[in-house]
Amino acid sequence: MIDCISMAGIFHVKHVRDGVVLAEHVLRNTITNIGKTDMLNEYLGAGGIAGGQWYIGIIDNAGFSSTNVADTLATHAGWIELFNYSGNRPAWPAGTAVNKIIDSTGDAVFAFSAAGSVKGFLVASVANGTGGILWSTVTLATPTAVAVGDKYVVSSYRVTVT
Repeated sequence: MIDCISMAGIFHVKHVRDGVVLAEHVLRNTITNIGKTDMLNEYLGAGGIAGGQWYIGIIDNAGFSSTNVADTLATHAGWIELFNYSGNRPAWPAGTAVNKIIDSTGDAVFAFSAAGSVKGFLVASVANGTGGILWSTVTLATPTAVAVGDKYVVSSYRVTVT
């Protein structure tokens, strides 16, 4: 399932004359393309809340039941993170958003130091630990077994605002 970001502002407006409400309006506005592009740059890009640096992690197939939109880095009952690779979560090298899209500028590489089974991936605001923001999760249709010496190369992670 692909989860799309949809965002709108809602104005509640009253027309008042001499203390009397003449009309009330509830108006849903349109967010401009440049506004959406700026939002991507300010959240995920170089000026973002994570200092412009986000990280990719791996969801373990062991004990996996589901991901949930309520998951956080600290609390995610349906899955655990797989750490059978060298080092911390690799950085997601985000580019600059253009036309409501922000994309990778390079690879995030996992070099496996132990066997395991990959169920999916996550994007987090910290290189390790559970104290940051869990931005997103995705799962593979079929888990993949990995062996010592295998690599997973995330060559692109793209976020589009519609």
